[in-house]
Amino acid sequence: MLLSFGLILLCQLVGEAVAHGLGLPVPGPVIGLVLCVLLLAVRDRCRTVMPAELRDGTFEASGLGLLGNLSLLFIPAGVGVIQRLDVLSVNVVPILVAILVSTGAGLAVTALVFSAVARLMDQRDPAVVAGADPAVATRADPAVATRANSAVATRADSATEERADA
Repeated sequence: MLLSFGLILLCQLVGEAVAHGLGLPVPGPVIGLVLCVLLLAVRDRCRTVMPAELRDGTFEASGLGLLGNLSLLFIPAGVGVIQRLDVLSVNVVPILVAILVSTGAGLAVTALVFSAVARLMDQRDPAVVAGADPAVATRADPAVATRANSAVATRADSATEERADA
């Protein structure tokens, strides 16, 4: 378990060093998280050369234990905010404006991305989409419905053949 926590902290340390050393606008812990994911990907490909703690699930258990107690890590930040209520009270309007604007911007961007993805999905041929409903395709375009019906029939025929072979 010590090795697992050490590797997690080492990934964060290397991420911080890379972010500060290269002057990247990305936070060090984010780079550390990417490094940790890369470490796990390498571990899955080279299981035989990795230490036992990386192979037996201890790394995952350590990470889950850390996540389970993550709320404790916010206590120092909360205490710091309470200690600086004087600064908070002076800047309450800019803070509220920043919170409201960033929340609105986040919602707007999410809605725009969702709309764009929905439009892209609507442009796809329903016959290509797995499980396309021919009834829905019929209302849109009869030619598409024919292709969708053919695709459904082909899948049904292949499923019947597989059951017959078994």
